[in-house]
Amino acid sequence: MKQIILAVIIVTTILACNSNNTTKTNAYTATRESTITSATPTVDSTTYIAFAHKVVAALASKDYAQLTALSDSATPITLSPYGYIDTATAMQLMPAVMVDLLGKPMHKQLYWGNQDGSGSKIYLKIADYFNQYVYNVNFKDSSTTTYNASISKGNSKNNIAEVFTASKYIEYYKAGTNPKYDGMDWNALRIVIGLKHNKPYLQAIVHDQWTS
Repeated sequence: MKQIILAVIIVTTILACNSNNTTKTNAYTATRESTITSATPTVDSTTYIAFAHKVVAALASKDYAQLTALSDSATPITLSPYGYIDTATAMQLMPAVMVDLLGKPMHKQLYWGNQDGSGSKIYLKIADYFNQYVYNVNFKDSSTTTYNASISKGNSKNNIAEVFTASKYIEYYKAGTNPKYDGMDWNALRIVIGLKHNKPYLQAIVHDQWTS
């Protein structure tokens, strides 16, 4: 009888120790997961806007090498001449290829999509495309900047949220200045920004303007 009682005491003690160890392990795991989660910085609108400013500054100064540094080498940059990104025709260039082409002013013309309104095909050298459909006005200065929202209201639908579902964009809006056009000569540039390992990178450059 004494042996049975002793065995019961030993088993109970072992079970109690295992329970304590499990509780400690679970508590440690929960604490560690909480630490890992809280240690991951949150990318807020300020970070996105600051990043977009770097992109626009590089475009303004034609520092295309800087665009490469702001891009993800394994992800192509999408270029759209209008607010509606036509996924069937929008140009996609790997960052290194884009910079290489921009360094070749005599490079052949490329197909960039169709003109909104007329439907005519857009064939331009890459440098000419950037002058007409990327940085055609001074977006760096005296433009209105918005985060993940658009001021410009044209006849071309802004479908960034549909094409780049997990990304954010910064719009640079330049209001029209010619009274003759009653404000219709506005221009907008949208910098689409993705995240990789919680680090922002340039994903697309979308130009927009009023078209008839």
